[in-house]
Amino acid sequence: VFFNDGGGSLVEDAAGVGLADEGDGKAIVSVDVDHDGDLDVLEVENLEGPVLYRNDRPVADDWAEVQLIDPRGAPVSEATVWLRTAEESWRRDLRAGDSYLAQRPGTSHFGLPGDGPRQLKVFVSRPGDTTPHEVGVVGRGAVAVFEVPG
Repeated sequence: VFFNDGGGSLVEDAAGVGLADEGDGKAIVSVDVDHDGDLDVLEVENLEGPVLYRNDRPVADDWAEVQLIDPRGAPVSEATVWLRTAEESWRRDLRAGDSYLAQRPGTSHFGLPGDGPRQLKVFVSRPGDTTPHEVGVVGRGAVAVFEVPG
């Protein structure tokens, strides 16, 4: 686990936040299981089953989450998602099967600066697209679902 110290460095502190498990972990994924804006950690142990580490650190509205669906309502698993303002841009890639023995959720979770705009434009690029397409707007501290062409 790495934390940004605010001065441009990352501090490693897994034990300090309770991630000091010494079991035989086989897969790990970060996901906002309780939909409170912070990422939790789900670890799957070899013989012991899953272990959920809830992240209960205080979170304001400095996040946004985007889920993509196709015209039939099925989750999209291959795309690049951008949140953009006039000054900044954040990117997340949705990829199926990019982890050993685990699968990331079908959502793009964005951590945002605390003093940013209330609304962010959402752009999506699917495999084969030559340019990203604007699909809508997401608010800070919100989850938004967008339909994209298949």
